[in-house]
Amino acid sequence: MSFWNLKGISEGNWDRRDFLKFTAASAVALSAASLLPRMASKASAAEEIQLGFLGDLTKAIGFFNSPRLIGLRYAYEYLQEKENGIAGRKPNLTWYDHKSDPTEAVSGFSLLSGKTLLNSSCGSGEQQLLKPRYEAEKFVTFTCSATPGVIYPLGHVFATTPYFPNQLGFFIDWLVDTWDWKGKGRGPKVVSMSYPSPYGKSHLTNESKEYMKQKKVEFLGEIDIPFVIVDPTTPLTKAKDMGADWAFTASLFATLGPLLKENHEKGFGLKFAANSFGVAPAVIPRAGAQAAEALHGTFAFYFAHEDTEGMRLVKQNWEAKNVRPEDRTIGFVQAWMEAFMIKAAVEETLDRVKDWKKINSKELVLTIQNWGTRDIRGLGKVTYSKDSRDAKTARMAGIKNGQWVPLTDWRPVPNLVPKDWLKPIYT
Repeated sequence: MSFWNLKGISEGNWDRRDFLKFTAASAVALSAASLLPRMASKASAAEEIQLGFLGDLTKAIGFFNSPRLIGLRYAYEYLQEKENGIAGRKPNLTWYDHKSDPTEAVSGFSLLSGKTLLNSSCGSGEQQLLKPRYEAEKFVTFTCSATPGVIYPLGHVFATTPYFPNQLGFFIDWLVDTWDWKGKGRGPKVVSMSYPSPYGKSHLTNESKEYMKQKKVEFLGEIDIPFVIVDPTTPLTKAKDMGADWAFTASLFATLGPLLKENHEKGFGLKFAANSFGVAPAVIPRAGAQAAEALHGTFAFYFAHEDTEGMRLVKQNWEAKNVRPEDRTIGFVQAWMEAFMIKAAVEETLDRVKDWKKINSKELVLTIQNWGTRDIRGLGKVTYSKDSRDAKTARMAGIKNGQWVPLTDWRPVPNLVPKDWLKPIYT
C-alpha cells in the first residue's frame, strides 16, 4: 500500500468532531510508536547523538506532524540497525509538542536548545517567533516551514521544500505556459484562498505579487478560510464572483476535501493549486476522485510509485511496522529524508573536522551549505548553499485516475527571496 491510497478516511465534509477524533487517533498511534526514543537506552550518553523534534502533534496540524515523528523514530531505528547509526553513535530523539501555541513553542525550544545537535521542526508562526533565538543560539534545524521569516533571512534553518513564495511562482510559470491565451483572449485570474495565519499567507509577498504581475496574471486578492470547512459554498461563491479561474492555497487535506467536493457538485468550475503539503493522498477519498482532479500542486518530493532507494525503504518500513494507512503520508516520507540529511551532515562534518568535539553549529552549517543540489536518496531534492536554504527544483503534480502523478519533469523554481535576506552567515 502506498501513501497515495489512504483507506479509513471517509468521504464527505469533516466537521470539528471528526477532525478531533482523527487527531486523537493519531496521538494514540504516536504514543505507541514514538515514546521509545525518550526512554534511556542501554548505550551511554557518550555513545549517543542527541536529536530534537519541535512541532504540533495534537492540535491544528497534528495529523501532519504525528506521522512525521513516527517516521523519524523508525528512520533512526533503521539507521541504527542497518547503517551503524550516525557516525557509529545511536540516535536519541527528544520531542516536544508545541500544539501550535507560541508559549508552548518557546518552552519546547528552551528544552531542546543547547542539548541537541540537529533538529526537525514545523510551524510557521511559531518559528517566526523563534527565529531570533534560533539564530542567537545557533539552533540548526530542518523544517517543513519554508516561510518568509523562518528560512530567510539566511541562518541556521533549512527547508525540505522550496520557499513558499517560490512555489507560487513555480505554479505561475506552469500556468502561463499551459494557458490558452488565444482562446481565452485574456490572461489567467488567480485568487489566494487560504488560512488567515502566517502559514496560510506564506506564499504572498511583495515579490510573489510582482512576479504574477510580470507574468500577466491578474491577482484578484485573498479569501480567508478556516481550517475546518463547514460552509464551502461561501468562499467558492466569492471566488466565482471575483472572476477567478484558479485558487492558490496553502491549505491541507482536511480543508481541501470539502472545497473540492462542493466545487465539483455545484459546478463552480474553479481550479486549485497547492504547495507541496497540499499534494496529499488523503484529499482524494475526501473529495472523490473526479472532484479531486481540479487540484494541482507544486511538489518537490518523489511519488510513492517511483522506484527509488528511499521510497523502497519507506514502503518496506510501512509493511514491516504495520504503519496505519492514515500515517503513510508525505510527512512520514519527509521524516526519512530529514533523517538521511542529518546522518549525512554529521558524518561529512566529522570526516572534515576529524573530532567529535569540534562538531558545532557552525561546522554543521558549513557542511550542509556545501551540498549544492542534492538528491536525498530518491525522497526529495534540496539545494543548500551559502545563499540558499531550500529546494530549488520541483515538479507540477496533478490527480489522474485517483492518484497523484507528475505533470512535468523537474524544473527550477523562480527565486523570489529578497536580496537583502541573502547575506551569508558563514563563509
